[in-house]
Amino acid sequence: VIKAFERAWQTLDASIVEPYLTLDFCHTSMWSFTDIESKNEYMDYLTRKFRAIRNGNAPVEAKIAKEGHNGIIITQKDGEEERKAILVISVKDGKAFRTDLCMPGICFLTDLRKEKKE
Repeated sequence: VIKAFERAWQTLDASIVEPYLTLDFCHTSMWSFTDIESKNEYMDYLTRKFRAIRNGNAPVEAKIAKEGHNGIIITQKDGEEERKAILVISVKDGKAFRTDLCMPGICFLTDLRKEKKE
């Protein structure tokens, strides 16, 4: 699931993550006052977000934040300025039920390798 989000952000193709979302999927962002509270809303949001990135002059890069952990680092370059965000992906039974977008150093990733052992 984490690799699907990474691939979606790398290719700007929202359809990659759609099969991995629960119907009651929730997305929060520290840059927004409202949450997205359904799979359909999120797919609409992500499709529009990716379209805006493709049409803009500030490309993004995405990579898994730390091997075996539940997040990706998204880096956007706008001229000389570089902005980073962490997308924390919460997964249960093979599906993402929540994502939280935040600044690096504020959010915490879970080591999924440890969770599997318990």
